[in-house]
Amino acid sequence: MVNEIFIREETDPYYVDGVLETGNTTENIISKIRMFLGTVPGDVLGDDNFGIDIEYLVFNTKQSAKEIEKQINERLLSYLGNIGNVSVDVNVSFGQDVNGGSDYAVIDFSLNGVKSIGILVDQ
Repeated sequence: MVNEIFIREETDPYYVDGVLETGNTTENIISKIRMFLGTVPGDVLGDDNFGIDIEYLVFNTKQSAKEIEKQINERLLSYLGNIGNVSVDVNVSFGQDVNGGSDYAVIDFSLNGVKSIGILVDQ
């Protein structure tokens, strides 16, 4: 079993005080997804392809949700490597603030069919 650093914030409902590492496969994959989404390519010394510029993809490329899902899947799966029998599915949907505010995207990640992490990308 491989342990990873436990990176949940104190405001996270699944945060556990005093836990510094975890061997839970689901928790480890969620941590890797967060790391991947929070890193713009070129920010990691020695690996110019790590991460994804999700804000750029959502707001500057005029790509469909399916095209963005495909890019996330390709890059993420190359980073995750062998995750055993865990399937990772990505779902991207777009929306606009009901009060005429800015556009946004919601990106949900499901592990083995269970929604495990979601992010809101807005301007």
